[in-house]
Amino acid sequence: MVTDFGKVMDAIADKLLVNGLLIILAYDRIISIVIPVVIISRDIVVDSCKMISGQNGKVVAASILGKIKTICMMSGLTLTMFYNLPFELIGFPVADILLIAAVVLSVISGCEYFYGVRDILISKKESKIKGCECILFILFSFSFFSFFFATLGLIFSLIFFCVFPNHNINHH
Repeated sequence: MVTDFGKVMDAIADKLLVNGLLIILAYDRIISIVIPVVIISRDIVVDSCKMISGQNGKVVAASILGKIKTICMMSGLTLTMFYNLPFELIGFPVADILLIAAVVLSVISGCEYFYGVRDILISKKESKIKGCECILFILFSFSFFSFFFATLGLIFSLIFFCVFPNHNINHH
């Protein structure tokens, strides 16, 4: 039996488990803090877009980029939990590549979801944001800039660690 309550609780449980794991891995410095910041911010934006569209009778279908993001993230997290084995044996950072791909796809698919509901957020007659959705629009704007700066930080971090691969940030 499938219920609406079950659908909602399944989505919440998935987000709690995955986002919790991302936060724990970032806290232990196994992954960059940028990864959970971008992915959790994107989840907030997408959930807000789905909520707004649902209130207005419009269903926003899951995008293919969002599904690919989920595949990359779950695969990258699984490999991270298993120390990137068997790829670690040949020195190929598959887990890191998959998590970076998940971050990039998170930004793109988050923008894609917002683009899908932009006509609901912005009234074409008045060219201004509807009343109660103003807060969600501000939240999206904040999250979008978080995406942007987090992605820039990730790119600069990658460049830094490619240029200085033996740089140890933990000086004891």
